[in-house]
Amino acid sequence: MNKPFFSRSLFWPKCSLFLAAFVWAPLSVLAQPSALPIRSADFVVAVVNSEPITNQEVQALSLRLQRDARAQGLGTTLSEIKKLALEQLINDKVQIQQAASLGVVVDEAAINQAESSVASNNQLSVEALRARLQQDGLSVNSFREQLRQQLLLTRVREREVDNRIRISDSEINQFLNEQIQRQATKISSDVNLAMILIGVPENSTPDQIKILEDRAQSALTRARNGEDFASLAAAFSTTPDRGANGGAMGLRPLDRYPELFVQATSALPVGGISNLVRSGAGFHILKVLQRQSPPTTLLVTQTRARHILLRPSAQLSQAQAMEQLGSVRREILSGKADFAEVARRISQDGSAPQGVILVGPILACLSLSLSKP
Repeated sequence: MNKPFFSRSLFWPKCSLFLAAFVWAPLSVLAQPSALPIRSADFVVAVVNSEPITNQEVQALSLRLQRDARAQGLGTTLSEIKKLALEQLINDKVQIQQAASLGVVVDEAAINQAESSVASNNQLSVEALRARLQQDGLSVNSFREQLRQQLLLTRVREREVDNRIRISDSEINQFLNEQIQRQATKISSDVNLAMILIGVPENSTPDQIKILEDRAQSALTRARNGEDFASLAAAFSTTPDRGANGGAMGLRPLDRYPELFVQATSALPVGGISNLVRSGAGFHILKVLQRQSPPTTLLVTQTRARHILLRPSAQLSQAQAMEQLGSVRREILSGKADFAEVARRISQDGSAPQGVILVGPILACLSLSLSKP
């Protein structure tokens, strides 16, 4: 029979985040074996880099996906579920192979932690979880193998995402500018307002208040027609100082002005004159003489670092990578080697030509802060 061959790159963009659903799934779902032994009636439905996917594997995963669909009230057809199951098995197989080629491993401590998380989510102890799984026909070894594979898949996907992260200088500048703008909106500016007050005595009758309002309106009209505000303040204002200093109240923070004044002048430019403002003291006319904002600066500590990255793989163990990096570090510190030159020669990341990196995955690395590039 013809066996379809699926390359590693073909299905990579379609990988789904199955680990979270797996780790936090109900026990009735977890108890479904992910793969069954090949029987005489079984057959191969796909081959991924020489590794087969059998019909029974597809059927077992289809049953679990079908149960999930029913639980969520989805009307998915059986053919759609089988197609999704096959695609997921192919994706998983490709990424597990990718994990092996990259040297990604999952130790027993990580599996133990994942097993404890599943037990805790189901409000069980680890021992009770294992007993429950065995009752449902899933051995402890099979369950832990499923956890191991899902952890492998997650680590491979995380590495792929991290490798694609690139932050340009323009993005950094945009971020800093946004932070400066946000900070500026939180900083109160100082304002110098000039005021003409037409006082309204207590117990004034409505007719008396109307006369005083008309007087204030006349002063406002003359001010807006261009007459000198200081002269109008001296002629009209009933403040105790009779408009001395042209009615100017002095440069001060906004929080030292009455809220009525702040609201009336918030949208006015320098030289702008407000509408009549009524307060308990009478009718106010306000003019913005000066606005002064403190300088807006954003202090950011920037660290420029050079970075050498070695990725553990099937050909290079983590211990060998650490030993090699230790040797490189000693040569650099002794002055026998130049960091940038070594980075260009052996670093296994996209910044190797420059020997500088801002963000990215670090599996086994040597990083030294430098005062200059």
